[in-house]
Amino acid sequence: MPEAPEPESLPCYEERLAAALGTPVEPRGKLYDLRFVTPLSFVVARDPSLRCSRVLVWLRVTGLGADHVREAVEASNQVLHSCLLAYLSDATLIEPVLTTHGMSWLTDVERGASLDHAIWFHRPFRANGWLLYELETTSTFGARGLSHGRFFSREGVLIASVTQEVLIRAACRPQAD
Repeated sequence: MPEAPEPESLPCYEERLAAALGTPVEPRGKLYDLRFVTPLSFVVARDPSLRCSRVLVWLRVTGLGADHVREAVEASNQVLHSCLLAYLSDATLIEPVLTTHGMSWLTDVERGASLDHAIWFHRPFRANGWLLYELETTSTFGARGLSHGRFFSREGVLIASVTQEVLIRAACRPQAD
C-alpha cells in the first residue's frame, strides 16, 4: 500500500473544490466521501508542474438512505459491499488521465465516458470503512486513456483491482488572435 496521510486529516472533496474556486460549495447529499491525497485535476490544470499519472484518494460509502440498505451494510453483506465498491471504483478513474495532461473537468472536458470497466475482488471488505484507492494511467492517446486502480483497506491489505478505458472529448476553446 502506498504511504498516505490519514483520511481524517484531509479536507473533503467539496472543501478542496471551494478552495480552488474561491467560492463556497454547498455539500451535496452523496453516497460517498472522497479525500484526495494528490492534487485534483482542476489544480493541476492551473499549475502544470503538478502533472502526474498517479492519483491517491481515500473513499468510503456514507449516504445509505434506505433502512434495508443500511441494515444489509451493517450485516456485512459482502455482495452489497462489492456492488458499492464497483460503483465507487468508477468515480475517479478518469482523474489520472486528466492530471497526466493537465486537464480539468471544469474547463477542458466537454464529455467523458467509460468505454469498458473491469474489477477483481481479492478479499472481503467493508465499503463503509475508509479505503485507499491508488489510480494510475498507463496510456493516453487519441482521446482515450487507460487507468488502473488498486483498493487497499486501512490496514494495507489489497482488496480489489480495477481497470478502465475512458474516452475524453476536449472542450473547444476559441483561438487566440
